[in-house]
Amino acid sequence: MAFINGREYDHSSHRIRILGVAWPGIESISYAHGRDGSAYVHGTSSTPVARTRGQYKPDDVTIEMAKSQWDQLRTLLGAIGWMERVFDVIVEAEEIPGPGVSIDTLKACKIKKADHSSGTGGAAAMVKLTIECMMVLESGTLPMLDLNIPVQV
Repeated sequence: MAFINGREYDHSSHRIRILGVAWPGIESISYAHGRDGSAYVHGTSSTPVARTRGQYKPDDVTIEMAKSQWDQLRTLLGAIGWMERVFDVIVEAEEIPGPGVSIDTLKACKIKKADHSSGTGGAAAMVKLTIECMMVLESGTLPMLDLNIPVQV
């Protein structure tokens, strides 16, 4: 459905929850997923007769957030082993009137890297998190036919 003079999601339309808490200090989030390794099968034909399925591959997630909010999130993750803690990230977008509500779930996430930055001027000190996830559910849909939803550990 096309919207004429309508509204579309922007970053302020989003609420991002980690460990059940909404984090308004998240400046940006980026995530993607795809299918790698699909190959054509030719047999004795010069043109493909089939193709293999390939494998589902979620990309790393990046989140940039204010350092003060990172300090709070790290505390919730635990003082010991916070890079090994498994959690989901819920990305909700809502514009009403407009396209409605969209909810993506990044399943079974773990933090790989926390990159701290600050500079002169009035900008807040920031932390850029690199996070691995096992699956991206876009509005609850499974991207491949035989995927199992990872459980929290």
